[in-house]
Amino acid sequence: MNVLLDFSAEWMGWGLLCLGCLIASNPLRALFISMISGKWETASATILKSEIAEVPDEDGAPMYALDISYEFHWEGETYFSTGRFADLEPFFPSSKPVQMLIEAYRSGDEVPVRFHPDQPQESVLETKFPAHQRLTLALAAGVILAGIWLTGFGG
Repeated sequence: MNVLLDFSAEWMGWGLLCLGCLIASNPLRALFISMISGKWETASATILKSEIAEVPDEDGAPMYALDISYEFHWEGETYFSTGRFADLEPFFPSSKPVQMLIEAYRSGDEVPVRFHPDQPQESVLETKFPAHQRLTLALAAGVILAGIWLTGFGG
């Protein structure tokens, strides 16, 4: 009976390790881009749209995000993009944080944009590592540590 319990715990640990790696993949990409995007080329972008997007969560309660798009020019080409970061915009349970973002990114405003010089379609308005991704990465680390403990790698 004890052997079966150990076997199950070890497999559960492997499952948690896989789940933790899956959870960590998007925040690690965002962290990488936030680190390198500060060295990318800079141009002036024009905000085309900056408004509140309302989306229901799984319970039907409203969640709010910034729906933003912008354009910039590089080497005679025009590029269009959406979002402040290289990943999805965070959702908020209140529209107030989004309203503050709209004040910072009003339609028609000229703002600096960073873009990959070899792939200008990859661009960001903010190079910082998003707070919502920090939380997701911390969750992934906890899941991975639990998996390590259950597999027996921890000692």
